[in-house]
Amino acid sequence: MFDRLRKTTDSAANTASAAANPTTYIYNTYFFRGSHYWMYENRFNRTRYGDPLVIANEWQGLPANIDAFTQTITTAGPDYVIDSYFFKGL
Repeated sequence: MFDRLRKTTDSAANTASAAANPTTYIYNTYFFRGSHYWMYENRFNRTRYGDPLVIANEWQGLPANIDAFTQTITTAGPDYVIDSYFFKGL
């Protein structure tokens, strides 16, 4: 399981806030097991419909059975720089 912050465009965000701020951030929680994963949509307090999905189909280059995840978030003016790292074979 891991939590992930990601930047999104206004089309995926609330349209009322998108007019004032076209860059928004979405915070989701992901659960991985074997070759599948589930996404919990924190802003809606529910899992995403249609899950689980196959890791290889949705996360290009990410192997099944990942061991760990970390994310670094730094500021760059009013914006954030977000880097994600996955680990396997620890």
